[in-house]
Amino acid sequence: MLDWLHSPVVGIAIISIAFLLTALAWHLSSRAVKTAADERFRFRAQEIVTAIDDRMNVYEQVLWGGVGLFRASEYVSRTEWHQYVTTLDINTKLPGIQGLGYAVWLDPEDVPAHTEQIRAEGFPDYAVNPRHERAEYTSIVYLEPFDWRNQRAFGYDMWSNDMRREAMARAKDEGVAATSGRITLVQETDEDVQQGFLTYVPVYRNGAPTVTLEERREALVGWVYAAFRAGDLMQGVLGSGADDVKFWIHDGSPEGTDNLLFSNTPMLGGAVAPGTFREEIPFSVQGREWTLLLESGPDYISAAEKRQPLIIAVAGLIVDGLLLYVILSAGVLRRSAMSLAELSGKLHEVNEDLAERTRALETHAEQLQRSNTELERFAYVASHDLQEPLRGVTSFSGLLRKEYAGKLGDQGDRWLGYIVQSAERMSWLIRDLLGYSRIESGDCEVSDVSLREAVDDAMRNLTDALTESGVVVHIEELPTVRGDQIQFVQLFQNLVSNAIKYRSEAADPEVRISAREDAGHWRIAVRDNGIGIKQEYQERVFEIFRRVGSRTAHPGTGIGLAICRKVVERHGGKIGVVSEHGAGSEFWFTLPDASVNVPEPPVPHGSLTDEVAHAGSTDG
Repeated sequence: MLDWLHSPVVGIAIISIAFLLTALAWHLSSRAVKTAADERFRFRAQEIVTAIDDRMNVYEQVLWGGVGLFRASEYVSRTEWHQYVTTLDINTKLPGIQGLGYAVWLDPEDVPAHTEQIRAEGFPDYAVNPRHERAEYTSIVYLEPFDWRNQRAFGYDMWSNDMRREAMARAKDEGVAATSGRITLVQETDEDVQQGFLTYVPVYRNGAPTVTLEERREALVGWVYAAFRAGDLMQGVLGSGADDVKFWIHDGSPEGTDNLLFSNTPMLGGAVAPGTFREEIPFSVQGREWTLLLESGPDYISAAEKRQPLIIAVAGLIVDGLLLYVILSAGVLRRSAMSLAELSGKLHEVNEDLAERTRALETHAEQLQRSNTELERFAYVASHDLQEPLRGVTSFSGLLRKEYAGKLGDQGDRWLGYIVQSAERMSWLIRDLLGYSRIESGDCEVSDVSLREAVDDAMRNLTDALTESGVVVHIEELPTVRGDQIQFVQLFQNLVSNAIKYRSEAADPEVRISAREDAGHWRIAVRDNGIGIKQEYQERVFEIFRRVGSRTAHPGTGIGLAICRKVVERHGGKIGVVSEHGAGSEFWFTLPDASVNVPEPPVPHGSLTDEVAHAGSTDG
């Protein structure tokens, strides 16, 4: 009656609803993370505006305090102003203020007397700047701290500058604190140039009425003002607490960079990048409109917050997967049981086939091993047995050449020469083949071998060849290793003989034999300055019967380097060559150090020495 519940349509419907709910949960979580980050960002923007506004209100009170100093007495001396500013300790308690000063209002006819008065106070170079004539004058007479930077502004007429005059006039006419637009302070030098601004509060004559605009203008005697470097101010207000966001403070509209007061990043990056937030907040600073433009970085949303929707989605998908598994498990299990039964039968057949193939491969491997062994025995025995008839050929061809030289004509002499040369080359070839076979299959007497002694033995064997060729052999310090003394002698003899054979006529021939330890092995090098080997031949020189160059120029059988490879590999090492055509060759090989035992290889199917002895007795 309830079989419809097991219908595939019902299962699909349930799974579809589960996936929709998971997608909805992921969407809601993503939106919640972005909303929380946006609210946090907006709060951060307002926090920066509030910090700037609060600090500027404090600085305004400091300026009004200066006004109070002037109203408290008929005359404020330079010393009294210095003591007032020193007491404030602006560098520590009011960071960002470049200087606190007082600028006096002057009519044109008052300028000469004013100048003489200030000069009489100990400033003989004092003058009101700029010096061109104008209808109205002001001059900075007090400015603390009176350091080298602020002394650059001493006597400056701020009324002569449009941006400064606008703020000074507003403070004078309205009796309020007024901040100027963006300027470059007179105190700035060529280093660490910052944008700046000034804030002014008016100082009126004591006791004068200041109710109307005309009364305020008539009563004005000067301004108490503060000079600000925007970068120093923002560092004092915000410190390093705003490094998590990028922000720009503009004087007025944020359009362009001509009115940029301060930024903690080089420039605004155009369109808002995905995952970032931007907020624009206008606010007023002593009657001057500023705009804060704030932008978050791409990592403003933390990694943990970014992972939250993903975790919800993954958890939902896991639940959906489990639900899918529960719904489909019965059918899957039935199909799996049938498939397993079929697979088991096929697997059994495959195992039997593999077992049969394995047995066939083992049989084939045994046959190959026997074939290799027979081939090695044949090569060894054949090489040995060929020596006796070849000696006969060589002896009789030599007698023929000695007895009939010049009697058979030029062609006959040439043919006899071919016979003798061929017999000699066959002798060399059989001798090298016999040596190669001995290396492959003969006995190996393992002991501690001094490579220096092996080299010395090889050099004694090559005395005639070295003397005739003029090759000089340099032998460096060589180690003691485990191996077969005779085979090492043959190894060095073949390598040096090869260097003699392929020496260069362009330089004095020499060979250098050296060794160095490398990770538990010895690396032996035999370096010559001969004709070298072309790149395309370097991989093949160790193959049997491979030769470099013509047989006439460089006689040989092409087996010597193959024997070298057999000796090295038999002793657990590797061999190679590094060469540049025309610049010599370096044949190198590696051997385990004396602490590593080289196992004595078994001789298959009895000793080949016995085979050779038997073969020799039959030739007898």
